[in-house]
Amino acid sequence: MDIASWVFIGLLVLIVLLAVGIYNGLVTFKHGVTKNYSNIDVLLKQRHDELPKLVESCKRYMSHERDTLESITEARSRVSDARQQGDIKQLGIAETALRAGWGNSLLWLRTTPT
Repeated sequence: MDIASWVFIGLLVLIVLLAVGIYNGLVTFKHGVTKNYSNIDVLLKQRHDELPKLVESCKRYMSHERDTLESITEARSRVSDARQQGDIKQLGIAETALRAGWGNSLLWLRTTPT
């Protein structure tokens, strides 16, 4: 065989190897796109599954806030009544209850799991 035949065969092999490389790259890219779309689907499903938990947590916190607001409002009313009556003993008890209401609110925030 002459040198032109070897050059032609070499170019032909090079073109085939290049075509195979391009094809493998495209297949890898296609599988990567499919994998990314499935990852997005998984994340959307996880988000959808977390929504009821978030709603429940918000309901519990809203209930706690309502209870705290009611107890603090009641305690402030007792403080105001005790001040108007000039009853120092009842004022001390009412102030203690008011501080306890605030303390319970802060304690719940510190102990609530996130």
